[in-house]
Amino acid sequence: MRTFTLGLYGSSSLIFLLSALTGVWAAADGTTAWQRFALLAAGVCAGVVALMVANRNHAAQQENSTWLGWVGVVAAAAGAIIALVYIVAGLMPGLMTSEMTAGPLVILIPFGGSGLKWVSRRQQRSLTQATAIALGLTLLGLLLTLERTAWLGLAVGCAVALFCHAYACTTKASAMRDLLNAFVLTGLLLLLGIVLLLVILPNSRHFFVNLLGTSPYSRPYIWRDALTLIQAYRFTGSGLGQTGMVLSTYVYLFQVPFLFQVYNLFLQIGIEQGIPGIIGFGGMIVVALLQVVIAYRQGRPAMRWFCTATLASLIALTVHGSLDAGLYIGKLVPILLLPFGAAMLLPTSFKPASSYRSAAMGGAAIGALLPVVALLCLFLPSGSGAVWQANLAAVEQSRLELSAYEWPLWPIQDELRRSNAIDLSNAIAGYQRALQLDPSNSTAHRRLGQIALSLGEYENARQHLQAAYAIAPEQRVTRQLLGELYAVTGDVTHAVEVWQSGDTDPHKLELRQWWYTHLGEAQQAHWLTEALILYKHMIKLRS
Repeated sequence: MRTFTLGLYGSSSLIFLLSALTGVWAAADGTTAWQRFALLAAGVCAGVVALMVANRNHAAQQENSTWLGWVGVVAAAAGAIIALVYIVAGLMPGLMTSEMTAGPLVILIPFGGSGLKWVSRRQQRSLTQATAIALGLTLLGLLLTLERTAWLGLAVGCAVALFCHAYACTTKASAMRDLLNAFVLTGLLLLLGIVLLLVILPNSRHFFVNLLGTSPYSRPYIWRDALTLIQAYRFTGSGLGQTGMVLSTYVYLFQVPFLFQVYNLFLQIGIEQGIPGIIGFGGMIVVALLQVVIAYRQGRPAMRWFCTATLASLIALTVHGSLDAGLYIGKLVPILLLPFGAAMLLPTSFKPASSYRSAAMGGAAIGALLPVVALLCLFLPSGSGAVWQANLAAVEQSRLELSAYEWPLWPIQDELRRSNAIDLSNAIAGYQRALQLDPSNSTAHRRLGQIALSLGEYENARQHLQAAYAIAPEQRVTRQLLGELYAVTGDVTHAVEVWQSGDTDPHKLELRQWWYTHLGEAQQAHWLTEALILYKHMIKLRS
């Protein structure tokens, strides 16, 4: 099992790093992308260093626990510094946001707790007091962020980890073990009940959606929009650090950045690094969890609290990351990968006997191949050739447009497309190749329709946008573009019907109204104004 996890970790971390490097290639802003890559690479390299340290110290339980103890002390100190910077940021707005603060703190706090326990056992009074003060400041900083998703992640992480700690410390036959088994069974039954509710009772879905918000820009709607973007950049991602403008230009149709994250760590990685990035990151999470299980099973009392801290941090990262991606888009992103490095130090390393080395090598090979197989499955389904061509065309388009576009020099992206400043012929040819391979590729249809609409080629836009809407009617960017097309060609009633079928924002339509007025196309502007007035009236009636 140990060699299997090492192979899986090596392969997963390599895929994650390569996907980040691909994100540099895809990015319109190379400087920002390289900075983000350096931060991610630093986090991955720290995990590799931890792995090398663990493998050098064969059966050195005390030395590994010392490393982890100092990791905890440093984590408490780092958390205190971040908390203090955030508190100062209250006096200096813009220095650090609550989302970028809460993300690292939920990861650092469990390690800080294990560090405090470690130094207290060593009876170093001054260091114990300093660590306790640092951990207190870290907790205060998290409290002051008012980030409920971070509180939830930390609470769930600590609760599950403490439960596992208690389970590992009890004997196989005891009343406590029976009680813990009952809790596990109850939890699984509750989870099964929630899943059945979501499947059997459609109204229950609305209940859970309402818990996360009903605004068109609440998390469930943003996640759906993120999937639209991931579909366009499935293999390569749209580029590291490019989410703000890519979302605004190709999903929300704003002229300036609107959202810099999609409030889900895994979707955020998918947007910037593509699905290979999700595969690599997911593989590292699996490895870290396996390392915790192996260390617990080795039954070393000195390591149990470090196992518990690592597990709490991993679960907090996953739960909080399911609702927020502030850490990934910030300067403190190396902390995101801290639990993986700590997990590498947990189990006692060993050299397998010569008779078992071939089996160990086989386990390592299997572990290394699993993420590669998952990556290959991404390319195997029918239509993947068209998806690849559309992905390359999308990267070509976004690199050209977003590297040249600057607001307010260009008041709106459509004006850049109408200028001679960029040449989209290669991107258009790429989308057309995608449609030759698969006429049902919604990304190619939508992007070609958007370009044609920007250029005033209304019949060409109609052909592609109607096809995109027929293929993927759930994508609200397609609904807005198609409704605009109907409006500017005089079909006002049909335009309003299409907008009403989704969650089209009237403010975005006002921006489009300005664009046609700016162009001097009085008739198109008049029809769009008429459609917008009718649409706002229908919204009032519906509310």
